[in-house]
Amino acid sequence: MLAAAWPLVLAPLDCTMPVVFTPDFMQALATENPVLGAPLAAMAEFYARFYRSHLGIGGCVPHDVMALSWLTVPGA
Repeated sequence: MLAAAWPLVLAPLDCTMPVVFTPDFMQALATENPVLGAPLAAMAEFYARFYRSHLGIGGCVPHDVMALSWLTVPGA
């Protein structure tokens, strides 16, 4: 299933779960960059409600952002 003709990199949830974008962080992002940060903060509200109600986490876990970050800064 993980065989491919190109290199694969996995970003499992146990690696991304420790990273939490708190409401304060999202508000700061919205304040610093209203054009992009404000819509991102608004979208994160949905996910933050899910994490709070299902896992008791006080913020949004950016799984996809973490995986995409590796593409732009490999090995960082």
